Amino acid sequence: GSTIWLLVAPVFLLGSLNRFWVPQHYRVSETEIEFRRWWFRKVYRLAEFKRVVCGTRTVFLSPFAEPHRLDPYRGLWVQLDGDAQEFKRFLDLMIPPAD
Repeated sequence: GSTIWLLVAPVFLLGSLNRFWVPQHYRVSETEIEFRRWWFRKVYRLAEFKRVVCGTRTVFLSPFAEPHRLDPYRGLWVQLDGDAQEFKRFLDLMIPPAD
């Protein structure tokens, strides 16, 4: 019994922490952003997002015009290698202003 858990526990641990050590890839076009990590792929339409929040090396895209308690679950964090300001300027042009 406990030998199986000894073998399974590291798999669960590494699987739950994969967002921190597995490379993430983004592809951005004028209408959508594609997020890829390992075999997982998700495509978001830029029109879905209503707010862009810029950090030092991250940009957060939110489907809500104002800060909302569901932001962490509905939004998308984009981690960048360089300065986020240039990417934010591009997104500000592509994402329509909130009503």
